[in-house]
Amino acid sequence: MKKLLALLLCLLMAMSMSVVAFAETAEEAPAEEAAAEAPAEETAEEPAAGETAEEGAVTISLPILMTSAGQSADVQMFNAIASRSGVEATARELVEADDIEVGEYNTLVIVVGGSSKGLGAAGIDAEQEQARVDAIIEKLKDSVTIVVAHIGGQARRGELSDGFINAVLPYAQYLIVVEEGDSDGLFSNYAAENNIPISICPDIASVGEVFAGLISG
Repeated sequence: MKKLLALLLCLLMAMSMSVVAFAETAEEAPAEEAAAEAPAEETAEEPAAGETAEEGAVTISLPILMTSAGQSADVQMFNAIASRSGVEATARELVEADDIEVGEYNTLVIVVGGSSKGLGAAGIDAEQEQARVDAIIEKLKDSVTIVVAHIGGQARRGELSDGFINAVLPYAQYLIVVEEGDSDGLFSNYAAENNIPISICPDIASVGEVFAGLISG
């Protein structure tokens, strides 16, 4: 009799364990099925080889015309340091729109920096200088890449220079600036707000190398 009771007890325990195991399996199954059916997480597409995340790439290529906006000596300085870095350009600080043919140049570099002495030596005032630059921009804006460069540092800032800077910035497709001349963020803020690429150089000595690195042909 005792053996029969023990056998029944073992049988009941085995049945109980089977029921518990079945219940646990039934609870886990939906979760596993849901995980299997869930769509895989999307991963961000990486740019294909040769592509860049930058938008609105700017082509700076030869031949290049450099002119001044403000008649400071900075345009000749820019041309000299560019030449030392292997970039040959035509620098004409007083060139008029009528002297330029559309298609003659691929890039126009406007080196901004006002100089009362330079304007006086040229026999013009600030308004006449700005009118000259405006006429060049109007004639060439659809056929060239316009680079605005400011390399004179803080010494070439102030009311006279800033007038020329603010007048040409809306036409800039690329900016090259010596860091000291951007202490108030005039150039860098404008570039950020208008999605214009900019190279901020630590000093004048580095401008030529930076500019040479931008030339595509």
